[in-house]
Amino acid sequence: MAESITPEINVAEDLNQLSEQVAENIVHLIEETLGRQGRFTFVLSGGNTPQPLYSILATKYADRLPWEKVHFFWGDERYVEPTDEQSNVKMIREKLLDYLDIPIHHAHPMPTSFEDPEEAARNYEELLHSFFSDAFPVFDLVLLGLGQDGHTASLFPKSNTLNEERKWVTVEKKSPKPPPTRLSLTYPAINHAKNIFFLVSGKKKAKTIQKILETRADKKKYPAAGIQPVNGHLTWWLDQAAAKKLSDN
Repeated sequence: MAESITPEINVAEDLNQLSEQVAENIVHLIEETLGRQGRFTFVLSGGNTPQPLYSILATKYADRLPWEKVHFFWGDERYVEPTDEQSNVKMIREKLLDYLDIPIHHAHPMPTSFEDPEEAARNYEELLHSFFSDAFPVFDLVLLGLGQDGHTASLFPKSNTLNEERKWVTVEKKSPKPPPTRLSLTYPAINHAKNIFFLVSGKKKAKTIQKILETRADKKKYPAAGIQPVNGHLTWWLDQAAAKKLSDN
């Protein structure tokens, strides 16, 4: 097990202020990275919390960046049709990608059209292998959320997917939140990223935040605790409600 690292923690007044700060940092990171290399790889998160962030990127920064040099990937996906209201790809397209001038082949959503979700997971992993020549995918930025139960992406407490050490993409068939079947990047795929941002809002998550950041939380109980970059930087972006149980230090 990798040695626990000390993450950077930033606290904003509310979700709106938090989203503005994260957007500024993402834009700066993209600009800085593209100054050194020809592309930027960005793993997107589903759920409600990142939606204001996506809207800011899609409006305020739509014309500032060479978005055509950014490749977008998914951290997880509910196994539903892409037109379904529960679909991450539907939300991400409507909030972000439809507003950006990017080549269609630079958006890499997880497929949900296979009859067998295991085949879909293999298909996405093959795509990642074809994109990255490294032993593991090395994303420039992975954006993650946090559930009240400590899950992140679709890595849930006590799930067998938490034990995966070889595969980059896995299938969760018994999600405690509907829909039950989901695809998710695994710890090995996420933890090799250069930068990982957690974006968390709300008082209901404050106790979980405190448990993960101030104790040696078990990743089987709090899967987000298993996010430990191998050779990258981890940043937690919190609003005051989410951070209220953290000590001053």
